[in-house]
Amino acid sequence: MLKAEIRVSTLHRDGVGLCHNSLQSFKLTVAIVMSAEVDVSSPLDRYECRVCGYQYEPTKGDNRSQIPGGTAFKDLPEDWLCPVCGAAPSKFKNVGPAGKPSGFEENLRYGIGVNTLTPGQKNILIFSVLGALVLLLLSFYGFS
Repeated sequence: MLKAEIRVSTLHRDGVGLCHNSLQSFKLTVAIVMSAEVDVSSPLDRYECRVCGYQYEPTKGDNRSQIPGGTAFKDLPEDWLCPVCGAAPSKFKNVGPAGKPSGFEENLRYGIGVNTLTPGQKNILIFSVLGALVLLLLSFYGFS
């Protein structure tokens, strides 16, 4: 609880208009309420290690630590560590469910439609275009 002394200028109406009365001081008690972060993660959200990039996927679990598939990140044992680098669970960040389009939600509506593709779909698109370009370049050898 925070106590603050505030000086207030009171105004009142007399016959002519508003005028300043003398400054009065009084004590005001103000309660500061800290808002807690609300956990909006779903049990199927993936978590990524900020140290090494390992992604914990609840649908797969963690074979190295004998964590069965279907175990949510928040339900992991207290002594669980990143299987790649040994980082604590506090070093992981929520990256959303698998198959979710990558990027910020507010940016997904821009572009020519590729922003709404999942990372796997983007990989297929990129490598298909690269493959088509390689075939196009190889076809130029047939002209000689």
